[in-house]
Amino acid sequence: MNKLHLIAAGTMASLMVAAGGCADQQRQQMDEQRQQRMLPPGSQVVAEGVPPLSYLIPDDGARVQVWDLTTGSLVHTADLPGDSKGSVLVLDAKSQKLLIRSLNNNDQAVLLDGLSATDEYRITLLPEGNANDVAPATTPAPLGQMR
Repeated sequence: MNKLHLIAAGTMASLMVAAGGCADQQRQQMDEQRQQRMLPPGSQVVAEGVPPLSYLIPDDGARVQVWDLTTGSLVHTADLPGDSKGSVLVLDAKSQKLLIRSLNNNDQAVLLDGLSATDEYRITLLPEGNANDVAPATTPAPLGQMR
């Protein structure tokens, strides 16, 4: 009788491990599908990870989206102005801001409440053709006008 219990226990343990592996695969597939939905057609990931994140803005400007990959939520959409002297977009969780650092000393910022220093974020460059598929863009306010 003891051998039968051991065989049954071993079989149950194997089934539990297999079921756990299937659940992990299914969870991973769902995460991949969710992240694909966060990439509009023709968009390009330009920065991803834990903040601070940065992106060199092209001379002619760009439209970007910032996603919180941990929560799966859209944080912000913005039309970034171009600057022939160079500008860098910086996502800074510590200061809770999306900053545009300009070599012209014309820095701008958007206050983003709820940024987490431990969440993973993605900055996505959107093609001009997808302008109608995104949330309305917000123009950043100059730093002097921030609260």
